[in-house]
Amino acid sequence: MTTPDYDDPDQDAEWCGLMRAEASRYLVERAVPHGEVGEWPAFRLAPHVAVFAIEHAQQKGFVGHWVVCGDVPTDGVAADGIGDARSALRAFALRWQNDCSAARASGANDERAPGDLADDEGIRLLENRARTLMRWAADDEIWDAS
Repeated sequence: MTTPDYDDPDQDAEWCGLMRAEASRYLVERAVPHGEVGEWPAFRLAPHVAVFAIEHAQQKGFVGHWVVCGDVPTDGVAADGIGDARSALRAFALRWQNDCSAARASGANDERAPGDLADDEGIRLLENRARTLMRWAADDEIWDAS
């Protein structure tokens, strides 16, 4: 099996389509009222992460939610005060860091939190992903290139 080449437009488009389907599935499973899911990620680093802008359910043309997926837990956040994909990455990272801190403090699994926070390994994995998202959000070179 060959490693996908995400510089190849066809392979990149295929991956983005899979991520769009994952974002759509998340919204349906969570019963999140929404409009259209962006045709293309607002931000992506294939095959690691895709961030989709989700149209507001009542205000067509406005972002109501952001969804992140890829090699991270699929998760969503309301767009209140989050105006772009870079800010959405930060918001996911901060929430995951807070969820991990709360899980460590209480020893309890937070049902709202992505991933399995019932054990130290799950917490460690989510903390690592949160740090990675924060690094990507802070990396001007990534955003200048996108």
